[in-house]
Amino acid sequence: MSKVRDSPLKRITLPRLELLAALLGSRIFRFLQICLQLPSTIEYKCYTDSMITLDWIKGNSNRWKAFVANRVQEIQNLSDPSCWHHCAGENPADLLTRGITTKALMNSQLWLHGPEWLSSDTRPPSEQMFEVDLAELAADEIKPMQCVVTESKTKKLFFRSIDGVP
Repeated sequence: MSKVRDSPLKRITLPRLELLAALLGSRIFRFLQICLQLPSTIEYKCYTDSMITLDWIKGNSNRWKAFVANRVQEIQNLSDPSCWHHCAGENPADLLTRGITTKALMNSQLWLHGPEWLSSDTRPPSEQMFEVDLAELAADEIKPMQCVVTESKTKKLFFRSIDGVP
């Protein structure tokens, strides 16, 4: 099953678009689980080709800004974060976003059958394949923390006035 959405007119970053795709995948999975009456204990795997999205899904949603946090929260409610994995390249959904003709799409083995590893016993290369500083890449999505330190002199004045009372 595949579904494609155009990106909104308002500018949105690529990692956020990938997060929306993961959310859409989670919703489709839950829809199929309900329609096909699959047990909640069924083993499943979800894949994304975005390391940043994977980091967001597997992390705590409270540390991100509202847009990312809300979508990560929903993905985590619809699917188990430990079932999410990274697959580099060979993404059939990417064919649609790169402007492929209908004829080429109908003849595409990747579109018709998916990546080769999907129908074999092997899995895509490990997500540890390349070193990426995800914290640096997604830094603009981290919710800023503020700490304000104040000192109150009211308490001292109160005790001074009490001490002066006979």
